[in-house]
Amino acid sequence: MKSVHLLAVAVGSGVAQKVLRWWQGYSVDVDAGLGLLAPLVYLPVAAVPTLIAGVAIVRVLVRRPPVSEQLILLSISLLVVLLQVATPSPTMAGFEMRMNRFGEPEFQALASSIRSMRGSERFAGDRFGQKLAKALRNDHAILRVSSWQPKIFVSSLSVRVLWGSGLTGALAVEIQDAAMEPSVSVDVLNSEKLYPRVQLLQIF
Repeated sequence: MKSVHLLAVAVGSGVAQKVLRWWQGYSVDVDAGLGLLAPLVYLPVAAVPTLIAGVAIVRVLVRRPPVSEQLILLSISLLVVLLQVATPSPTMAGFEMRMNRFGEPEFQALASSIRSMRGSERFAGDRFGQKLAKALRNDHAILRVSSWQPKIFVSSLSVRVLWGSGLTGALAVEIQDAAMEPSVSVDVLNSEKLYPRVQLLQIF
C-alpha cells in the first residue's frame, strides 16, 4: 500500500509540474500567474518526485524488502526519472498554441509598426523597447497576450518581442525580415518555427 501511495504522489507531482509548465507557455507568463508565490509552488512540486525516488531507493538498500516490493520501488524511481528528465517541458507547446491564434500577416504588421516608429524622438533612450510596446499595445493584440509588460528589441534582420527577463527566464517572438534558420544562442533553451519568418523562443 505504501508503494502504491508513493507511486500516486510521484505521478501526481510530475503531472502538476507539466501542467504548470504548459500554462506558463500558454499564458505567456513566466511565473504562470503565481507572482511572488511562484517559488513556493514550483520548488516543492519539482522536489517531491526526486524525494520520492530517493526514499524508494533507500528503502530497497536499507530494509531489503521482498523482491516484488523491490521491483515496485525501483519502478517508482524509474518513473520519477522519466517524468522529470525524459519527458520534455510543455512550455513551448503551450506558447505555440497561444501564438497560433495570430497569422503571419499580424506578426509582420507588428514588426512594420515597430520599425516605422523606431526613429521617433518620442521613443529615444534606453527604455525605447518598453515605451514602444506600451504605445503599440492597443493596436496589436499580440502585445496584449500577457499581463507581463513586453520588451522590444530591433536588429537589422529581425524584431524580437520578449516577455520576462534574464532573472526569470523569458518567452519571445522573433519576427524576421526573410526566412532564416532558427536562432542559435547560448541563452536560447528552445526554438520553434511558427511561420517561415516567425519563430518562438524560450530564453534563459
